[in-house]
Amino acid sequence: VGTWTRAGGLAGDVSSVELTYLTKRTLNVRLIHDPPFVIKLPNGTFTGYSVEMLQGIAERMNFDYRLVEQPDGAYGVMLANGSWNGMMGALERGDADMAIGPITITAQREQVADFSVPIYDYVSLQIVLKKAAASNDQTFFLKAFTWDVWVCIIAIVTVTGFLIFFVDK
Repeated sequence: VGTWTRAGGLAGDVSSVELTYLTKRTLNVRLIHDPPFVIKLPNGTFTGYSVEMLQGIAERMNFDYRLVEQPDGAYGVMLANGSWNGMMGALERGDADMAIGPITITAQREQVADFSVPIYDYVSLQIVLKKAAASNDQTFFLKAFTWDVWVCIIAIVTVTGFLIFFVDK
């Protein structure tokens, strides 16, 4: 989708990514002061790789956001009772729509949030969105292929079955 360099800033076309549900409201974005990804300036504003990336995406995709510093300063770990603290907890509870920064992807965290592809090679820097609600759709397995592909698969299995039947005689 895009890349970020210190010299050139955000490069790439993120306008083709369809996130229309984001353009309807202002997103609550959690972050933690963690240079060079998120830097809190003396005047209380934020800058850094992650913030500039978010700003570029927001401009290109036409959505607003509100940066909120994570009060406990934690990225988030699962507690003994199964709940989360930190930014992952804010995502789980719905207090935040997104979290940015050098957030490490773990199997436990993937249960709570959807992660972007890492956008910085040195650490696992991603943009994290709250995981979509589980669907009770009983035909989810059919969505793996289009109807054309399913028809071809059924035809191939049927023809192969007949061929095996006649060759085996």
